[in-house]
Amino acid sequence: MSESTKIIPNKLSKLTYYLFDNYNDQLECETCRHCWSKDGTAFSKDQAGTKDGMYYRYFRCKGKGKGKCYALYSHEDFLALATRQLGSFRMEQIRKRFDPLNSNQSKPKREHDSTSTGFTPDHKRQSIYSPLVRNALPPKFSSYSAISTDNRGVSQGSLSTEPSSSQLDVLQDKVRFLEKQLHDKDSYITDLKEYIALLKESKRASTPVPHQVFVEATPSPIPSVSPLPCSDVEEIIPTSPIQANIPSSYAEIARSTPTSSNSRPAAKSPSTDRREVLQEKYKLSVIYFLGLNCKKVGMFRKDMKNAGLSLEPIRNISFIGTSIAEVLIESKTVQSFVDQATSLGFSIDNRLDMTKKDKSNPVWLMYGNNNSSLSDVIKSNFVRRISHEIKSCQEPRVKQYYHQWADSLGWTDSLLLASTSSISP
Repeated sequence: MSESTKIIPNKLSKLTYYLFDNYNDQLECETCRHCWSKDGTAFSKDQAGTKDGMYYRYFRCKGKGKGKCYALYSHEDFLALATRQLGSFRMEQIRKRFDPLNSNQSKPKREHDSTSTGFTPDHKRQSIYSPLVRNALPPKFSSYSAISTDNRGVSQGSLSTEPSSSQLDVLQDKVRFLEKQLHDKDSYITDLKEYIALLKESKRASTPVPHQVFVEATPSPIPSVSPLPCSDVEEIIPTSPIQANIPSSYAEIARSTPTSSNSRPAAKSPSTDRREVLQEKYKLSVIYFLGLNCKKVGMFRKDMKNAGLSLEPIRNISFIGTSIAEVLIESKTVQSFVDQATSLGFSIDNRLDMTKKDKSNPVWLMYGNNNSSLSDVIKSNFVRRISHEIKSCQEPRVKQYYHQWADSLGWTDSLLLASTSSISP
């Protein structure tokens, strides 16, 4: 028994084999999107599944031979893939040159001619391609006298252009493809709406107040920070022209905070920041790198190392957005480390308090909006960040430092930890 007699026949096989033989180098696997052969062909024939000693013919990606891609396509799937990649118009041209349905008919219909069999009416004897028929008026019958020549031509055309089953399959594939495109379009519109909302919130949170004209005349009570070489506003959204009016850094926001020359200095509230106590107990200090544009700790470490900054005294790094890094460092080396980092061009602030419930807090400037509470934004960012550091850091001293810091703020119960038994004071 030959190989062809062992294959379960498929009504589309002649067309798909024709596409396989002549257009294989113009197609690609839609799973891996890669060509694995030197001749540029993407598919080979394979078998998948048997029935009564015969097997189904499938088309598989040539990446299977290299252990890279195991995608299989049936005749229907292969035809739909070719239609998508070659285009509907080109497929129609291929179908006109090669029609599998006509090749399956054992006895094609004979063409009409002018030969009479004795049973055919006179008006049907001539071929429709005859000049006499094309120019002749339609026959007049008593019951159909109202039918015009145009209607008769339309009915003949509708009968001759009735879609085949393979064409219906292609149309169904087109409908599914268009439905997917419509779904993708809706998802894209939703993403754009969220993007626009984020732009508006970012602009609202960072827009300078109207009294910034008095800033130059009156010094700001907020600790001054050196200007940054680049923007350090957290890039929670892609750069756009709308961001042109947003302050470029936390330092700029601090400098533009309004102060009145007639107002009295506000009374200092008791500080809840116990970092000095923690520094004395654990010999660790917190400093903040400003004006960064980085998302990964490893990349930040690499940048510091390339700049010539010693990483030895660093015990932990925690990012706040993409522009600020909270660095936990050995207290005995903090001053020399800050001096070295500053000389290398880094902007550092060791007095910044990320737990301070004030609208000048960079956490609020990054994540706050009109619909959120200042206290909730500050607390949630601290709890989420510190919980992650306690779980991921391997050094017990760092874990204890962060845990005691949260305890001094009264936020220990809010930490996202399964258990604190491993954190001994």
